[in-house]
Amino acid sequence: MMMIDLRTVETGVRLTQAERLAAQMRHLSAMNDAQLAEKKARNARRGLVPMEIGVHHVPESVARQFLHCTVGGVR
Repeated sequence: MMMIDLRTVETGVRLTQAERLAAQMRHLSAMNDAQLAEKKARNARRGLVPMEIGVHHVPESVARQFLHCTVGGVR
């Protein structure tokens, strides 16, 4: 059976710029979802689990350090 490169097949159908952009965004989104799932599986194999935000105690000495840090960085 001969393999045909589908990129070279002429169909006569032309996509609009918006349709091409939407297809590209769907492709990028699917790639990101796959990468995230792979990273989560790798972390699970290593025994790492996500920490729930706001349920663990932060020592006062640590919290004090973050109280005065600038969000934009040093300028």
